Formats: sequence, C-alpha cells, structure tokens
Amino acid sequence: MNEVNQETVMLHLVCRYIATTTRLATQLRGELGVHDLLGAVNNRVFPRTGHLKDGASYHFHGVGCSVETPTLCVDFDFGPNGRVDGFDAWRLRAFAEQSPDDSQFHDLKVVEAALRDLETRGIVKKLGWAPSPHLYYLSDSVECSQSGQPGFLQQKIS
Repeated sequence: MNEVNQETVMLHLVCRYIATTTRLATQLRGELGVHDLLGAVNNRVFPRTGHLKDGASYHFHGVGCSVETPTLCVDFDFGPNGRVDGFDAWRLRAFAEQSPDDSQFHDLKVVEAALRDLETRGIVKKLGWAPSPHLYYLSDSVECSQSGQPGFLQQKIS
C-alpha cells in the first residue's frame, strides 16, 4: 500500500474510532445523567460496571472506559474535561481488529508506525494532557464528521 493511501486509510480508522467513542460517551452521559463520567464514577455516583438500556455493558477502569455492544467493544481513555477524542496505537489496533476491512491495522507495530507518520506530517499530535498524556489528538487542520469521515479544514487567510 502506498504511503498516501495508508495515511488516508489510517485517518479513516482514527475518525471512525473518534465518532464511535463520542457516540458511546454521549450515550453514557445521557443514561447515567452526568457530564463528568470519570469524576462521577470516582466519586461512586454510579457503579464502575453496568449495563445501558440497549444492552451494552460498560466498565470504567483507571482513566478510561470500555463499552461492549452486541457488535463491537471499544476502549477509550478520557482527556481533559472529559474529552473522548484522544487515541493511541493500542486502542486503534483493538478497534481495527473488529473489522476485516481494517486488517492492515491488526498489527500494533503497523499502527504505531502509521501514527508516527501522521504525527510527522502534523495531522495528529501528542499533547501530553492529563489525565491521559499518552493520547494523540487530531491537529486543528483535521476534523471528523459524526459518521467518521475525515476532512481537512482550509486555512484562513488573514
């Protein structure tokens, strides 16, 4: 696979992951009745493990959460202010392993290399933000649609 195509496919994977974590966190916030999920679970407002109305199960761990639906399992860590748009190689690989269409990213080393390439090109950046300094985030020039499609924002000329 050529470098540009690999980058595009990796960016689609990242955007699908972010769209999924955003949707699941929104569902958790709605059903559990709190915006600060991590703070609430750490203050024992609700149990670390439970089920949602649609049958999905959740398990909070450390600074993250794993949600399992009948069709997929997604693990995410929280960023500052409850952000769920951060990602790392391990989580992307686990997400990719659930889809045969993403078979090129079933190898952790391949995902790590692809993330390094995206970081070198300024498409993703590791910001070192608490509570999860290991997470990457999309740069300000990239946005993902709710359906998980990437797009590049045009720079404003002042």
